Amino acid sequence: MYVTGNPKLKVTDTVTHSKDDSGMKRINNYVLRRKLGQGSFGTVWLGEDTTAASGAALEDTYVAIKALDKLRLRKKRLGITDEELMREVAVMKLLRHENIVSLIEVMEDKDPTSNRDILYMVQEFMANGSIMEEEEYQDPLDPELARQYFRDVLRGLEYLHFQRVSHRDIKPSNVLINIDKDNPQAKLADFGVSAVLPDDSNLLKDPQGTPAYMAPELFDEEIGDKGYDGF
Repeated sequence: MYVTGNPKLKVTDTVTHSKDDSGMKRINNYVLRRKLGQGSFGTVWLGEDTTAASGAALEDTYVAIKALDKLRLRKKRLGITDEELMREVAVMKLLRHENIVSLIEVMEDKDPTSNRDILYMVQEFMANGSIMEEEEYQDPLDPELARQYFRDVLRGLEYLHFQRVSHRDIKPSNVLINIDKDNPQAKLADFGVSAVLPDDSNLLKDPQGTPAYMAPELFDEEIGDKGYDGF
């Protein structure tokens, strides 16, 4: 039986900003070590959890912190609702599976005096990054390793569909690999455009995702009227 929901998820509505002894920026108990990526509306940081158990290996204290600037997003996408802004959090709250990147903590930083409204999503850090760079030419994976990763992706998708979740943006950069060299494992990440389908229908009417990786039928001009199967 699949597990529904993430009982270990921590939700924090108070965010403090400071610096550690070396002058690096700190948010609550997380020191921001370096920037992992930059998007239009937010940044992903490598964070170190200073409350990790004593004696823990350094890599076990690392997390990935996705900072979403909600004010900037509202300016870019007029009319976007709070529900849409929080969609990724709402979906990831439902999920707990070995082939899905775990959401550890959600922190909301609302400070009217500094005009700040930032959502921090603290997630499992996948040290080996994406399964493959999204370039035109890439060396192929070893066939046996490719089969293993493919099975991992299928397990993750099977679990998502059991939870009535449609990811809608499966691509190499959203399939991440853990750090365990003896047991490399692929996990699905980035649920920013995902959707939870009702029990009585698989239909979606708003095509989402990265165009280069979308199914051809999603480019049908009439898709918004007739819908498409989210699974």
